[in-house]
Amino acid sequence: MDVGTDGLLVVADQDAHRIAKIEPLGGEALGVIGTGLPGKGPNLFDDPEGVAIRGAEYFFADSDNNRIVRYVVAIY
Repeated sequence: MDVGTDGLLVVADQDAHRIAKIEPLGGEALGVIGTGLPGKGPNLFDDPEGVAIRGAEYFFADSDNNRIVRYVVAIY
């Protein structure tokens, strides 16, 4: 888990094979990457474990696919 520049939590949900962006006070999921099923390819994960954020760059450890996935998020 990490916190974006917008103050939202970014969480790797390992069992659901997805990444979620969550509003910390109410716990509402504002966005999800992944389908809930394991996979490899754009917007798919297989047991994501870690999140690191550096400015507009988001990095996810996609454990069972043996890769680090990088997303660049537009900040308005």
